[in-house]
Amino acid sequence: NTMLSASPASQQQIHPAPSITSDPRYRAARRLISSGRSADGAIEMLATLVEEARSKYGEDSVEAAAVYYEYGNSLFRAVEKRKDDEKVIMRDASTAKANEKGGMTDEELALELMENAFAIYDQYHDEAVDKDGNEKEDGEASRTVAVDTSLVPWVEEQLPRVLGGIGDVLTALSRHPDAVDAYTRKAQHLDDALRDLSERKGNKDGEEIGLDFLRALRILCEANILVAEALLRCPLGQDCVLSETGDVLVEAKELVERNDSW
Repeated sequence: NTMLSASPASQQQIHPAPSITSDPRYRAARRLISSGRSADGAIEMLATLVEEARSKYGEDSVEAAAVYYEYGNSLFRAVEKRKDDEKVIMRDASTAKANEKGGMTDEELALELMENAFAIYDQYHDEAVDKDGNEKEDGEASRTVAVDTSLVPWVEEQLPRVLGGIGDVLTALSRHPDAVDAYTRKAQHLDDALRDLSERKGNKDGEEIGLDFLRALRILCEANILVAEALLRCPLGQDCVLSETGDVLVEAKELVERNDSW
């Protein structure tokens, strides 16, 4: 019989992360967002961190990307909370001024920040990992300055998380075909991670299945549900078309069939 085992804490691998994620303000902001207590405080801290990360590490750095996503996520969660509570969420002056100047809603700004974070993570991953999925040796990356490949595992964990956040914002903006695309790419990343985990574990019939494998499988199933829900929100009788490229993601006649497959 297949056995179920929990990996001891001592055996759990902790991946190196960008140094800015150790900043007390970054950690405090994430706790505030996850608890749902106060997105306002998180927005203020992350707005400051965005400027510091850009100045210290560069606006296209992985460190800046980490803050971009959390900043965008805090803005989006604040909007969602405001909708739920029907209260006005006070934002810091710099954020309000930026939105007024750019003519963007908080949701649109959140989407832009999240998409910037994804683009940076995706480029970093392409430059740090070869076509077979192996980390390149320092100095082998395509950039003039060598890429720190030690961040690859952490970035691989962030890619599906960011795509999920992008999908959530697109759903709120009623851009359902685009949300389908984001959630589908999230599911693909999670599926790849699950396959890698299974290969590393060497799982075969009769061998132990770790809780980490089951947890990854559950997260993949949840991502597939998001894809199905986004497909259901697409207008019936119409092709599912991406707004920016005009590409047809799912034809109208295939929409029901594709949904059933998920």
